[in-house]
Amino acid sequence: MSAVTFLTDDAEIACRAILPQCFKRSDWAALCAGDPDFAEGHPESCRAAGFEQEPPQGR
Repeated sequence: MSAVTFLTDDAEIACRAILPQCFKRSDWAALCAGDPDFAEGHPESCRAAGFEQEPPQGR
């Protein structure tokens, strides 16, 4: 398994695909935080970006 890589913070946008390599780490974390389905579909790269999904809260 290879490590997840992101663009550097000072990089210009290099591509338009929804891949970690096309986003700065902070922008990828924002995607993860803004869409629970996205975060669920990309758990490894979301964790690598510093996003930790909240466990569901029961009643």
